[in-house]
Amino acid sequence: DGNIIIGTVGGGLNIFNPTTKVFKSFKNNIQDVNSISSNSVWCLYRDESGLIWIGTDRGVNYYKADLMRFKTEEPFISSADNLSNTNTYCFFEDKEKNMWMGVLGSGIIVKNDAGNIVATYTMSNGLSDNSVFSIMQDNDGVIWVGTFNGLNAIDKKTNTIKQFKNEKGNASSLSDNNIRCIAADNKNNLWIGTFGGGLNKFNKATGTFTNHKHNPTNSASISSDIITSVFIDGDKIYVGTYGGGLSMFDAAKNNFT
Repeated sequence: DGNIIIGTVGGGLNIFNPTTKVFKSFKNNIQDVNSISSNSVWCLYRDESGLIWIGTDRGVNYYKADLMRFKTEEPFISSADNLSNTNTYCFFEDKEKNMWMGVLGSGIIVKNDAGNIVATYTMSNGLSDNSVFSIMQDNDGVIWVGTFNGLNAIDKKTNTIKQFKNEKGNASSLSDNNIRCIAADNKNNLWIGTFGGGLNKFNKATGTFTNHKHNPTNSASISSDIITSVFIDGDKIYVGTYGGGLSMFDAAKNNFT
């Protein structure tokens, strides 16, 4: 519908209408069961049906504009690991329309379109860490997961998980294990943003990482090593940073602006 949905920390959810230039805000109301569950919103995701998934520090909320109300999930519980947490940091809808949810401290919960939990991933079954910040699926169907301690490749066909971590002394390994965002370019490379280790390009064919870090003496280097988001548009890699503003990497020229 052209509206812009904005999640805030402490200010709830805001919807901006570019036509009327009016904001509509939604905040938690303890007397209204249909209000948003928390005023701290970590992530937003729109699925193919138009449902808006909202991750907060107090569970998952669903929102549809035509209903103008929220539905809140109870805290996720993994009985196998005795883990429970409401902090939801990321969503991803896979090709089978399953919704993958990354939960701080409790790994990944996967629900089908009927709302049933069909899979969970934690350290007990191969995930590198239970705090998950990013999830995406590549063209081969592999699910890539960024955690507080490493990158994971989940192959649903073989039901296996491969971990990637920084290897001391290996310049072709991941630069830092704290992964905050992952995106794929049109050449099937992965671009991985880390919290303190800069930006990594992962060549899946060779299994090697190329790292881009800030160099204060080089104006063509990335503006900060703390990466919060990555967006790819053709040969242009747009990188959101903490403290360094927005950087743009031109793959054709191999430099940042």
